[in-house]
Amino acid sequence: HFNAGMTDGDLVYLPDPGRMAARLFPVTSYPLDQVLYVNVLTGQRKGALLHAVGIDDSGQGRLFCGISGAGKSTTARLWCDHPNVNILSDDRIIVRKSERGFLMYGTPWNGEAQFASSRSAAVRQVFFLRQGKDHGLCQLSTSEALRRLIMCCFATFWNPEGMAFTLSFLEEMATALPCY
Repeated sequence: HFNAGMTDGDLVYLPDPGRMAARLFPVTSYPLDQVLYVNVLTGQRKGALLHAVGIDDSGQGRLFCGISGAGKSTTARLWCDHPNVNILSDDRIIVRKSERGFLMYGTPWNGEAQFASSRSAAVRQVFFLRQGKDHGLCQLSTSEALRRLIMCCFATFWNPEGMAFTLSFLEEMATALPCY
C-alpha cells in the first residue's frame, strides 16, 4: 500500500520458506524490484522502464527496443568492442525526460550478454529490433513508433493514472525522437 506519489507506503511480503534469508530483501527480489521501480517512475511521473538495449556511442545515445528474443543481447555484443562505446544495459533501460531531452539510464537488470551500467546518455535515436534474414532500416510514423514503444514498455496496467502518464510519455518520445 503506497500513497499516490509512491513516496511512502507499506509492503507486505510473504517470503518463500525455501529461500535463503539473504534473498528475501524485497528491493532486490525479482520481479518485485521492477514492479516497485515501475510504480515509482509512473507514480511520480518521472519516466518509463523499457525492454531495450542502451548504447552510448560518444554521446550519441541509441536505444534499441525489442521484445524477448528480438536480438537485444546480440545487438549489445555487436557494439561492445567499438571504441568510445558504453553499453548501459542489454535488457532493461529507464528513460526519463529532462530539460536536455530524453535521457536513458542503465539498470541492474541485464540480459543474456550481462551488460549493466549505472551510466546515462541522451537518447538521439530509437530502433526497434526483430529477427530476420535481412538487415534494413526505415523511419517509422509516430503512430507506429508509439505502438512499438507500448509493446516494449513495462506499464502499470493496474493503475489508470500511471497508465495514462505512460501513454502520454511514450507518445512524446515517439513524436520527439527519430524512430526506425
